[in-house]
Amino acid sequence: MWFFTTKSILKYGIFFNIIIAVFQMAQALDNTESKVDESELITALPIMIPILITFLLLHRIIKYKSKNDILNEEIEQEIQKALTAINAMEENENSIVAELISLRENQSKLSKAAYQQELLRIKGAIERKIATE
Repeated sequence: MWFFTTKSILKYGIFFNIIIAVFQMAQALDNTESKVDESELITALPIMIPILITFLLLHRIIKYKSKNDILNEEIEQEIQKALTAINAMEENENSIVAELISLRENQSKLSKAAYQQELLRIKGAIERKIATE
C-alpha cells in the first residue's frame, strides 16, 4: 500500500526494476552471446508483467481517487463558506426588519425628528449592506 500512497520519489524505484527487466529481455533476444539469466528471465516474465501492470493500474486508480477526494473536500469548503455568508445575510436582514418593526411600534413615543433620524440610520444600514454585496 505504501507504493500507492506515498508522494516521494522512492516509489519510482520500481521503475528501476522495470528498466533492468527490459535490459534483460533485450539481452535475451540478442543471440550473439551466451546469457546466464536468459532462462530465469523467460520463466519469470509471465509472472512479472501482470504484476507490474497491476501495480501501475492500481496506482492510477488510487491517484484518481485521491485527487477526487481532494476536489470534493474543496467543493465542500466552498459550499460551507457560501452557506455561512447566506446565513449571515439573513441574520442581518432579520435584525434590520426587527429594528423597523420596533421603530414602528415606538413611533408614538418618539418625536418626529428622532423618528426620522432613526429611519435615516436604518436606511444607511440597508444601503451599506447592499453596497457590500
